[in-house]
Amino acid sequence: MSFAPSRQLGFLELKRDGVRFVEELLIEADRIDLSLEDFEMDHICYRVSSLDQYSRICNILLEGSQRLIEAPVNGRLITTFKLTLPIKAAGREIFVIEVPQPKPGVPYDDGFEHAEFVVNIPLAELMRQYSEVTFDTSACAKPTNPEVRILLSSGKSLKFHNMSLEHIIKKEIASQL
Repeated sequence: MSFAPSRQLGFLELKRDGVRFVEELLIEADRIDLSLEDFEMDHICYRVSSLDQYSRICNILLEGSQRLIEAPVNGRLITTFKLTLPIKAAGREIFVIEVPQPKPGVPYDDGFEHAEFVVNIPLAELMRQYSEVTFDTSACAKPTNPEVRILLSSGKSLKFHNMSLEHIIKKEIASQL
């Protein structure tokens, strides 16, 4: 489940949706006693329902951001943008938004779906600190930037890893030179 976008979606409306998404996500995290103050909110993810919507959202984001990369990941493209001016919500500034193409055969609603956080402790330690929370560990074995995920009751997700998406992108670009 994702955070539904405003009806007439332009760049400013998309940023407002991002503010509401982040505020609601952090309230929900607080309800399960998940303290996120020490962790950088690395980026947020905007899911799309179709390839046409993918192109549309990418074009809207280009109105106020720079495309960092568009790259194939698990059989579909993911585009990552760095906003010129951040989304400011709940005392945080979020500069990076990723937009994945939909996976074939997997339905998605249009809108913000998850936030990712950089943690400065090993993921195993994070899971020990929050042992009362159920973590999805299926992405722990990823060779690059392993992560754990918490699925919230709203359908939104929180993901945790040790390196920022922007750092990973810079490493990928440098390795291609």
